[in-house]
Amino acid sequence: MDNYEQHFEYSRLIAGYLTGQLTDGEKEQLERWLEASGENRALFSRLTDEHETSGHLLNFFFTDKEEAWERVARETGFVSGGAGYGRRWGGWRYVAAAVFLLVGGAAAYLAWQGQSEIPAGEITEVRKAPPEILPGKDRAVLILADGSHILLDEVAEGEIAKQENMSIDKTDRGQVVYRWRKAPGVPELPAVASYNTISTPRGGQYQVVLPDGSRVWLNAESSLTYPTIFSRDERRVELKGEAYFEVTKVHRPGPEKAEDIPFKVFSKGQLVEVLGTSFNVNSYADEQNIKTTLVEGCVRVRSTDGSRFGATGGEVSGKGLMLRPGEQAVVVPDGAAPISLVGNVDMEEVIAWKNGQFQFKSADLYTIMRQFARWYDVEVEFQGKPAEARYRGKISRDVP
Repeated sequence: MDNYEQHFEYSRLIAGYLTGQLTDGEKEQLERWLEASGENRALFSRLTDEHETSGHLLNFFFTDKEEAWERVARETGFVSGGAGYGRRWGGWRYVAAAVFLLVGGAAAYLAWQGQSEIPAGEITEVRKAPPEILPGKDRAVLILADGSHILLDEVAEGEIAKQENMSIDKTDRGQVVYRWRKAPGVPELPAVASYNTISTPRGGQYQVVLPDGSRVWLNAESSLTYPTIFSRDERRVELKGEAYFEVTKVHRPGPEKAEDIPFKVFSKGQLVEVLGTSFNVNSYADEQNIKTTLVEGCVRVRSTDGSRFGATGGEVSGKGLMLRPGEQAVVVPDGAAPISLVGNVDMEEVIAWKNGQFQFKSADLYTIMRQFARWYDVEVEFQGKPAEARYRGKISRDVP
C-alpha cells in the first residue's frame, strides 16, 4: 500500500471514528495504527480536536464535496464506480475526504510545533459519537379563531375542522386545505371576520392552501395569520418568519368589468401588494433586513410605520417599490433607510429551503448558523469571533 493509500486508509478510519460508524474490526485496526507510533497518536489527537478542525470541516462541507471526493479518489487510486466503491465508503466517504485533505496540514503543524507524543496507554477505546441531530420535518400547529389548537403532524388525514362556510382538511400530502362548502342559513360573508394562524416551530415546515386557493409554504419558526373567508375588497394575511407564496388571481363578482382582488402580505415593517404571482418573503426577527424576492408576476413593496400592522390593519407610507421577476426589495424594519432594490438575484439560493436544500453563495458563518438553528432546532453559541470567511455550497435539508 503506497503512502496515498495509507493516508486515505487511516483518514477513513478517523472519519468513521468522528461519525461513530466504525465496525469492531475497524476499531481494532485504528487501535493498532495508534499504537504503532507516537506521531500517529499526536496526529489523531490533532484531527479529532473539534475546536481545531471544526472550521476546516465546515469549509469543506460547503464546497463541492463530490468534486473533492473525486480528487481524493483519483490520487489514492479509489476510482468512482470501481468495485465496492459505493458499498465500502457509503455516505460518509465525504468525511474521509475532508480528513484526508486536513492530514497534510495537521502533520505539518505537528512538525512545526514539535508537539509532544501522547502516551500509548492514554487512548484505550474509541469514544462514541455525540447524539445525532435530526433534520426538521412537516410539523405545525393550526390555531383556530376560537383559540383551539390542532397539532397537524399528529392529526389524521381528512376533515379536521369546520368554520362557517369552510371545511378544513388535511391531505395525504401533509397540506392544510380550505374547501368551500355552503352551509344552510350561513351567510357567504360573515359580519365579523375571524382569523386562523398556522405556525411552525423550529425544526418544522408546512404547506397551506388558503380559502382563495393561494398556496403558501412556511419555513421553520414561522407563522401565517389569515381570515377564514376573504372579503371582496382585499385579501390580507400577516407573516412572521419566512414563506413562499403562489397567489391565485381572484376577480370581484358583479356585472361590472371584472377587477382583481389584491392580495396583501404584512410582515415586520413592510407591506407586499400582489395580484397574482409567486414570491418569497424573509422577515425573521433575528435577520437585519426584510427581503422580498419576486419569482414571477408583479408586486409592490411598501414600508409600514412599524407601530401596527397585520391582517387586521396597518399604516402604510409611500408609493413603494415595484418589483420585476428576479428582483429583491430590502427593507429596514425601523424605517431608518429607504427600500433598496437588488437586481439579478440568485433565485435558486433564495427558494432553496422550499426545495429541500440549504444553498449559500458567499454567506458568512452567522447567516449559515441561523438557518441551521431554525431547521435543526438547536442553539448555536460562538466562542470567540469566527473567521470573517465566506462560504458557498449546497446540501440537502434531510441530512442529519
